[in-house]
Amino acid sequence: MSMDLMPTMLELAGATLPDGHKLDGVSLVPVLLRKQSLSPRKLFWKKGRDFAMRDGPWKLLVENGTTQLFNLDEDLSEQHDLATAHPERVKTMLEDLQAWIKDVHGEEGERVLNKIGKNNEEK
Repeated sequence: MSMDLMPTMLELAGATLPDGHKLDGVSLVPVLLRKQSLSPRKLFWKKGRDFAMRDGPWKLLVENGTTQLFNLDEDLSEQHDLATAHPERVKTMLEDLQAWIKDVHGEEGERVLNKIGKNNEEK
């Protein structure tokens, strides 16, 4: 994922991150040079005004004010929204997504969080 490029390049170059900067990703050097595996992790991303996260087989999508949940092991083409069938998973993943937004996007993230919260309260 693109979020892993900067940590990887920094490690390869032997460089350090300037003070005040945060990275959203991990170095892929162990995978590329030492044939090690990455530990399972939650992945987050933003495209325009939409957000998504992946946790194992689960994908949460917040798109145009709508929250959807998919199990990609069973539905790779994302045709069956499971959000209403798994409200606790949606709640947990939304909390994780909101924490990421706040951490990575700062003040802009606060505005986004308010919008996501309002849209999900309406359901």
